[in-house]
Amino acid sequence: MLADLRALSAVVDEPDDDSALKFIMQTRPLPKHHPKRAGLNDRLAAALGGDDAAGVLGLAWPDNAVEDIEHASSLKIVRLGPWGPFVTDTNIELEDFVERFRLLPLADRIESLTTARAVTCEDDAGQVHAGSLISLRKWFAFETTIDNIRYCYHQGKWFHIGEGFVEQIRDQVATLLANRASLSFPHWTPTKKRDDEHRYCEAVAKQDGYLCLDRSFASTAFHRQFELCDIVGPADELVHVKWLGRATAASHLFTQAQVSAQAIRDESEVLGQLNAKVKNLAPSRPALDPSVVVLAGAGRVWDVDQLFTLSQLSLLRLNLTLRHLRCTLQFADIPFTAKERPASRIAA
Repeated sequence: MLADLRALSAVVDEPDDDSALKFIMQTRPLPKHHPKRAGLNDRLAAALGGDDAAGVLGLAWPDNAVEDIEHASSLKIVRLGPWGPFVTDTNIELEDFVERFRLLPLADRIESLTTARAVTCEDDAGQVHAGSLISLRKWFAFETTIDNIRYCYHQGKWFHIGEGFVEQIRDQVATLLANRASLSFPHWTPTKKRDDEHRYCEAVAKQDGYLCLDRSFASTAFHRQFELCDIVGPADELVHVKWLGRATAASHLFTQAQVSAQAIRDESEVLGQLNAKVKNLAPSRPALDPSVVVLAGAGRVWDVDQLFTLSQLSLLRLNLTLRHLRCTLQFADIPFTAKERPASRIAA
């Protein structure tokens, strides 16, 4: 505890120009009555209809839907326009929404974004809800620049980032992403099965020195259930694997990695649970004391241009946390075959 306090004090005492926490201070929620808000909503409305000149639009799972999506088969959207609900595969694409918003008058799109709801479902037809109805405004990420200031829309809220700081963030993330793992990953060809990720992790574990811990959960008084990792690498790396399609926020992967690393370092029983799982799979393997965390992604490559600014900030926060936990963060690009886009289905 004393060592942790000394580390925190050192960070707090750093000059602002050198502080590892500087990037946190540069991001601010936009006040409700900010004079730019109306214009920003106009740009968001235009982007929802497919206007790329308005800014960069993307999809991201809401924080309170991340766990539900792991067990869902479909996604159901209601109250979006006069056409009734529609159901899609969980591998939903941005165009599935844009093609509907495009049919709405520009002035009605923000209100529709607020009133529409999305819910994960256990069945393909969207009849059995797996989670709660969540406002559609929380499912989008959007960025635009006005007067050299970057404005970001995320989880239904607007943020702004100080002038010139976006490039500093970008440079830091680009440097971080260059830290590549020397691990081997087989080609990932999507199976269209609900357990596609687990099947892939099992394929990785067929290599010497690799172990599959996907769907093998740990539990503590502070964390009811969480994954320690998806793969244990040959040098005891904790590897977190995810298909990073456009609809899936990379922040889900960041959160999984952070919870695991903190639990292993801060909760004494967790390392014992990890080693018990490893011993069960490889009885002769020595006990682990992992210090390397690897984020392995398919569906797109790890590139700063593929991450929204707020996702870049989340990644920097994760790296800072892991450094204080005496862990090194590395990245791996999984070779993959692109998923076929599923057709939308109108709910009965």
